[in-house]
Amino acid sequence: MAYADFYDAFGNLELIVMNLVESMVYSMTFPLVWLIRCSNLLKLLIHIIKKDMVERKFENFEEERIYYNYNFISKIFSYGSLVGMFITVVLLYLRPLVYLLTIKQASQNSTESFTLPYRIHLFFDISNTHTYILMYLCLFPMIYFSVCHMAAICLMVILVFHICGELSILAYRIRHIKECSQAMILGRIRSFVRMHLKIIW
Repeated sequence: MAYADFYDAFGNLELIVMNLVESMVYSMTFPLVWLIRCSNLLKLLIHIIKKDMVERKFENFEEERIYYNYNFISKIFSYGSLVGMFITVVLLYLRPLVYLLTIKQASQNSTESFTLPYRIHLFFDISNTHTYILMYLCLFPMIYFSVCHMAAICLMVILVFHICGELSILAYRIRHIKECSQAMILGRIRSFVRMHLKIIW
């Protein structure tokens, strides 16, 4: 229905942009959530990262600090993004109701047309209050889809920050290779190569 509204708005640049902002986000959400749900490679990657986090052995406090710094940044981003997205979507969903309530209080005899929270083309009339309420409630799952979209992005950000933390630990170990004895250097380089191959896999 959003694409039908896009067709109706064709020719009016402002309406086209408003429609595209909403419809493109939801068009990306469905494939993104489907990809996360059905991708066996991503499931395997998440399983390996969870296992890696449980079995993590830091060589010193500095490595632990480096890794948990990236972990903290990813958590802050995820929590902030999800809460921000939820608040934004709920406010956008409630915006027409707030508008209707303020109009009703301003003038009791006003005949304002009902507006929905999302730009869609309806094939029936919603001037009836009962129909409007039902249609409004039918759009409620869009809040869930918006939060799912942000959750999918947050999952990718968490995975990227995990890899950044691993690479930072590897870089730290390479920088401090001089602290190892001459006999241990060859084994140490082998462990660096194995760790690097595991990270970029």
